[in-house]
Amino acid sequence: MASPAAPPWAPAQTAALFTCPGLSLEQYDANLDFFLNHLLTPKRLTDFVNLIKKREKQGSFNGADPDTASPLADLAANPEHWIRKIAGVECSLELLRTEEFYQPESCLAALKDIGDLLALASLAYYPCRIQWGRFSNPTVWDWPQAGDFAEDQDTNPFPSFCQGRLAPRIALPRLSL
Repeated sequence: MASPAAPPWAPAQTAALFTCPGLSLEQYDANLDFFLNHLLTPKRLTDFVNLIKKREKQGSFNGADPDTASPLADLAANPEHWIRKIAGVECSLELLRTEEFYQPESCLAALKDIGDLLALASLAYYPCRIQWGRFSNPTVWDWPQAGDFAEDQDTNPFPSFCQGRLAPRIALPRLSL
């Protein structure tokens, strides 16, 4: 997991090494697809808000650390603010692909909004943390726990991505020019 904005260079470099006549390669950046088309969409983020409210009522966040409690409290205190952030996620992401990226004020505002929305997604997958260039689950300490986590769709954001977006790409490759 790298970043919701910048694709890594390694896939392009690898594809260049394998390119030869008669071989067709398709480059696919699962990292960008995860962020742009799976995690950071207005619908999914809105679903996260509803899930977070439900989990909060169940006491799922009792005793949470300050990094979790702070966005949780802000979500409860300022729901309209979060609705606006969610509605503007596509604009924030798009800004990172335009010349506005080089304008410090607008770029920093977009990065802040995206970071806040990653914190929101983290609440939905609590106790996991999804941040720029980093993913962690502080409750996984050994291989058996890692195996359990890999299958847990309530705390792991990746199985739904793999089933919904990645598996169909692998099963039905689209070859085109």
